[in-house]
Order: sequence, then C-alpha cells, then structure tokens
Amino acid sequence: MEDLPIVGKKFTWYKADGSAKSRLDRILVSEEWLKVWPMSKQYVQAREVLDHCAIVVKSWIKDWGPKPFKSIDAWLLEPGFKDLVRDKWMSYEVQGNSITKVKDKLKRLKFDLKEWNRSVFGNLEENKRKIMKEIDNLDVKDDLCDLMENEKLRRMELVSQQRLVEKKLESLYRQNARSNWFKYGYSNSKFYHSTTRWRRIKNEVKGVELNGQWCEEPDTVGVRVGRVELECCMLQFADDTLFMCEDSFTNIFTIKAILKVFELASGIKVNIHKYKLAGVKVGRNLLETYAKSLNCGAMQIPFKYLGLQVGGNPRRTQFWDPVVDKVKARISAWKGKCLSLAGRVCLVKWVLTTIPLFYLSIFKAPISVCKKISSIQRRLIWAWGADHKRISWVSWANVCKAKEEGGLGVKDIRMFNCALLAKWNWRMLSEEKGKWKEILASKYYTGGVRNEVSGNYSSWWWKDLSRACSEGECDGWFQKSVVWNVGAGDKVRFWEDVWVENNKLKTLFPRLFTISLD
Repeated sequence: MEDLPIVGKKFTWYKADGSAKSRLDRILVSEEWLKVWPMSKQYVQAREVLDHCAIVVKSWIKDWGPKPFKSIDAWLLEPGFKDLVRDKWMSYEVQGNSITKVKDKLKRLKFDLKEWNRSVFGNLEENKRKIMKEIDNLDVKDDLCDLMENEKLRRMELVSQQRLVEKKLESLYRQNARSNWFKYGYSNSKFYHSTTRWRRIKNEVKGVELNGQWCEEPDTVGVRVGRVELECCMLQFADDTLFMCEDSFTNIFTIKAILKVFELASGIKVNIHKYKLAGVKVGRNLLETYAKSLNCGAMQIPFKYLGLQVGGNPRRTQFWDPVVDKVKARISAWKGKCLSLAGRVCLVKWVLTTIPLFYLSIFKAPISVCKKISSIQRRLIWAWGADHKRISWVSWANVCKAKEEGGLGVKDIRMFNCALLAKWNWRMLSEEKGKWKEILASKYYTGGVRNEVSGNYSSWWWKDLSRACSEGECDGWFQKSVVWNVGAGDKVRFWEDVWVENNKLKTLFPRLFTISLD
C-alpha cells in the first residue's frame, strides 16, 4: 500500500487546547489504484467542530510548463549516438572565450539532441509494441504456411531490435527508479514500475501559495504588472537571474529549493560567492539571517549592477558623484600639456563624452551635474595642464555646434541626455518587440505621440522621460520631429493627439468633443 502525497496542512488531528498535533488520518491506496489514477493526492480540509480534519482524494494532471533537459542513459545504447554527438560538437562555430564557447555549444547540442530523440530515438514503449506486433504477424503467417527467406531474415532482425529495445527500457527504468538494480531485481518487476510511478507522483508540482491562497491552476501563477496585468514570471539578463518574493522563511526555502533543482537538472553548480540577497524595507539583522539560510552574502540598496547604480535617487547630485569622478580620473595634467588642440578635442568627443553614456541613457541628469561635466570638458580643451587660467576664445554653445555650422561637434551633455532618454519613447512608438516594452506599456503608456504622464502613481523615471521629450530649444521638440502613419488607427487618439499646428482637436472644437463623449 502507498501513502498518497499530502496537500495543505501537515497534520490531521489537533488537541483541543493546542498542546499536541499529529497526522493520525491518512489514505493508503494499492498499486492497482495508482495504475488507474496515477496522479492522486490527499487534500486536508479545514477543521471545524471535530478535532480531526477531513481528507479528500483528487486526481488530475496539470501542465506547469516545459520540463528541464535531461540526458537519458539509454541513448548510449543507440548505434551511432556517440558519433552523432562528436560530429555535432565539432560542427558548431561559435565566438567568444572558452567558457562562452562551451556554453553556446551545449545549448545547441541540447536542441539537436531533443530533435534527434523525437525523430530518431522515438518512444521506446511504442517502438516495442510495433516490433512485437510485426513479429506476431510473421508468427501467425508461419503457422499457416512457410515463410519466405526474406521474411525469415526480417523476423530475425525484428528479434534483434526487440532485444535492443528491452535493454533501452531496462536502462530507462533503472534511471527513473534510481534504485539498486542488482539488489531488487530487473525492469519487469512490480518494484521498478511502482518506484518509477511513485517518484513521478512525489516530484509533481502540486501547486503554489499565491497571496496567501493555495493555487493549482498554472495560468493564474505569476507576477502581474500594470493595468492589463501582464504576466512577468522571471527577470533574466545574459546569465543573470532575478528572483523577487515577500520576506518570509517559506519563500527563502523555496528559492533554496529552486537553486538545488537547477543544479540537479542542469549539472551546473551554483556559485555561492556570486549570488546576493537584497531586501526592500527589510531590517539588516533579518536580511543577514535570510542570507545565512541561503548560504550567500547580503547587500544593501542601492547597489551596482553592470556598472549602473540600482535603487538610488538620480535627482540628487550625490548619485552622480562616481560618474563625475570617473570623468576626472581619465584626464591628467600631462595630457593637457602634451596634446594639441585637435588631440584634446578628440579626447573630449570620444572619451569623456562616452564615460557617462550608460547613466545618461537611463537617468535624467540634474542641470548641476551637466554643468560639472561640461566644465571639465571646457577646461580640458582650453586650459587643462596650464599653470594659470586661460581665456575660452569661443563660447561653449558654438563649440557644441556641428562642424558644418562652424563648431567642433562636441555634444552638449544636457541635450545629449534628453536625446538618449527620448530614444526610449521612440522605441515605444516604433514596432519594436520586447518584454521591456510590454511592461512599460502596461504600467505607464497612454498612447499617442505626446506620451503624457499617466496619473500620480507614475515612477519618477517615467516622469523624467516624458519631460525630456518636451525640453530643448523649443517646447515639444520630440513631438514636432515625429510623423505618424495612421494605418489601422488603433494607436491614434483622434481628439487627444495634435493634428493642426500645435493644437489638439478637442481644444479647437470643444463642442464637438463634448458631443462625442455623450
């Protein structure tokens, strides 16, 4: 008899005064039961008047998404398998360092092995049934009349194939059961079938706890973002993965289990020195306790990721101090003395301007920070390395003009910052696909070219981006530079967008607009 997996409470009996509890009640089923209902589970119900909890048995199969790749030992019994792997591995042409090459080759090999397993190796049970049926047909024919020579050879070939399939099935059962092969018997025993079936039931995802409620529907699981409740299950960039959860030991143990399952499924060991735990509005002592449970380090917000500060306030000048210091560190007195004017201009255009590029592409820099960086650029061109202050013979506005207009082509930091931020809006308006666009559209985007700030709950980042599109030499520079193709009209706001000069139709024709709302 088998004890079915339990879902819900761990105990089924509670003493009235709460001093004791135990799992006195349980449901045991036979092997025949599991053959008919293989995914049965016990659901412990709420305790009402009695001190015992009712138990309900349910059996259903839920699809929780694709399963991780797993190598099958039986593949090694297939003729030509090792040559296939060797030829595939040698045929891959990848770029990068040694670690990157191995990672990319393994990724391609996994895809090819899945395709080979589906088209060549096939379903062993189905292959066995087909072979047995063909052998049986030949045996029946042999009873009625003598077989021809080619039919006899075919039956011998089928018998050989049957033996090979049996070996593959034995290897597969041995791998699935993960038990001692010689101690307990061979693949046709009830033990191996029951062990494999029990592992499948035990390892099945029963459900997850979502907002304090037990959920068994895969479609309802996942973080929902924005007005349309866009599902966002995981954040990944390159080889980095970000898990987000509420602060509780239950979630910490869940993350620990996820990392362990990843190691077992992929064969790649997680480097505990590289992953960190951060908390938003979580006490330092509690955060360090969680980190010790995960056997990892704790970090405070703000922190740096890919050279960018995450969690800080870019509206404060202190946020930009590392950027300004980095710009200063790239120049020295000897460069100003030894380089010609043309060399100093190249240093400003191609080095100093590109250092804050990453920050300027994401955050709107305060005016004081833009002035600091421009001051460093200006001093490098006219007086860096000099013993005394020199005169700037040309205004900085003229220096920042294009060469065709008589300038040196140096970028104005403030205008450059606005242009980089406006590029996000341009990418939102264009038909570029991406998860980032879906998340921003769900949270903030109101449609149209103007891209107004949607409500008081918009983030400071989205507000800065919206304002950047209206700053510059004249108000609304971005909107005036964009031309719409109406197309199907699903993204055009007839009354809200600008159609005539710089006015909205609802402003020019308020009475018609009021009638359209009725």
